[in-house]
Amino acid sequence: MEAKLNDFVATLRKESFATKVDTLAKLLKRSITTSNIRDYTYDPVRLTTIDTLRHNLAHHRKMDYTLEQAESDIVYLYRTSFHFLIW
Repeated sequence: MEAKLNDFVATLRKESFATKVDTLAKLLKRSITTSNIRDYTYDPVRLTTIDTLRHNLAHHRKMDYTLEQAESDIVYLYRTSFHFLIW
């Protein structure tokens, strides 16, 4: 069983962050659109945008990303993690 789980996780390694979040929601058998986190709304488009930005920063050295945008994205990802932990 552990080997199957490891194989499954390995197949997700190169998937987008949004795909990983959707897979987690399916495994937990919960809705990812409802949340008990204050001031949080699950937004798959925003997750995709952040993931694309992450890729561009890592591989293309994108320079037009402001500190304010980074702070906003970090807070959103932080709340997203709690969204899955607290459910």
